[in-house]
Amino acid sequence: MTNSIVNAEALGNTCRVLLTGGEYRPHRWDLAEYLSQQNIKSAHFNKSFSGVDGIDLVDDLMALDMDTANMDHLMISQSNNVFILIDHSKFREKSFIVFETNI
Repeated sequence: MTNSIVNAEALGNTCRVLLTGGEYRPHRWDLAEYLSQQNIKSAHFNKSFSGVDGIDLVDDLMALDMDTANMDHLMISQSNNVFILIDHSKFREKSFIVFETNI
């Protein structure tokens, strides 16, 4: 399950892909809002892979907006194993919303 249009296109020919649904956000090439959050809440994941907009060892994970933070938080809380996908530019990058993960 993904909210990312880019990930859905990349994986679509190799495995089954479910989209979260929700409002399309063209600036992020993803889906968000209430419907996405409800669909994530109704699922359980053995593994999840989440990209974040910033990470800090003190402040935890960060996102640019509330919808992204809520969806990342939900996905992490519904997962047995969590993988955070970041590159070096995200370390110590302060972003608008900080969310706890308990991972």
